[in-house]
Amino acid sequence: MVKKGLLVANTFMGLGEAVVNDAKLFMTNLPEYSCKIMRNPSTKEMLSELVSLISIPENEVIFGIFSHGQQVRDISGDEADGMDECIVMKDGLLIDDNLTDLINKYRKCKRLTLIADICHSGIYDFKDFVNHKDLTIVTSCADGETSKQFVKNGCFTLQFWNCFKNGTLDIKELRRRLDLFNQTPQICINGKCYNRCESVMIKF
Repeated sequence: MVKKGLLVANTFMGLGEAVVNDAKLFMTNLPEYSCKIMRNPSTKEMLSELVSLISIPENEVIFGIFSHGQQVRDISGDEADGMDECIVMKDGLLIDDNLTDLINKYRKCKRLTLIADICHSGIYDFKDFVNHKDLTIVTSCADGETSKQFVKNGCFTLQFWNCFKNGTLDIKELRRRLDLFNQTPQICINGKCYNRCESVMIKF
């Protein structure tokens, strides 16, 4: 098994080095992964790199995105609230449906962990994934919420690692800390959501 990480930090629109620090914090805490940080890539560059990792069966992959996010009107009719979530890239918007479709099409990797510290970070709806086996989704807030930022880090990323000890995430404590910023973290593992649990094992 080969452990690979792709961590994307989009610094534009005022986010600055804080999102780079978020990517570095994940890289530091996951030394067993060979991680690549992409700063302000184009959509094509990012997706090409992602496909190259998730299409290899023996890989265990972490894909983290630290960026702006926003909502746009849903034109496919698959969103209950009528809004699609998307990642703000330097060359446009990446709609959640398109990202999920790409992952469903190309994923062959043994394990996949999706991290998103962005506004409206319900970009990953576990129900949209074809293969839930060894799939972990951790996002910073719910669809209708925004993700806040400290001076040097995103609130979610910093508090996630403060609440993650010995392979266990203290969800109750993470929620308590993020309640101060009106953020509700979303955690789904193998097709099951753990948002209301007190703690959960997360295997990286």
